[in-house]
Amino acid sequence: MKALQLTATQFIKPMSTGRNRPLLLGCESDTGETFEVVVKFRGREVTEKAQTAELIAAQLADDLGLQVPQAAVVDVPPGFETVIPERELAKMVKGSPGLNFGSVHVGAGFTT
Repeated sequence: MKALQLTATQFIKPMSTGRNRPLLLGCESDTGETFEVVVKFRGREVTEKAQTAELIAAQLADDLGLQVPQAAVVDVPPGFETVIPERELAKMVKGSPGLNFGSVHVGAGFTT
């Protein structure tokens, strides 16, 4: 399955787990379809190289038939940080405009 190309449109919440403090965002495709996506931001110990590796690994896992959430490339527009109430999270998002790696949220209890 091809990675989705989405734009962040809504802050939902920070995820309760994850070393890089990912955020759950509402995102939209070019066709208007909406998704909840767990997004890992470049501004938080995650380099562009690491995000590229995650995207490739997610695509490979899907090609191998492994049960993994659908990968997404999420465009975070400049100024998006203004909708995030927590100062540290807003700072992280501000430092990560443009493309970031994400996975479509599949709900609580899903493990790979």
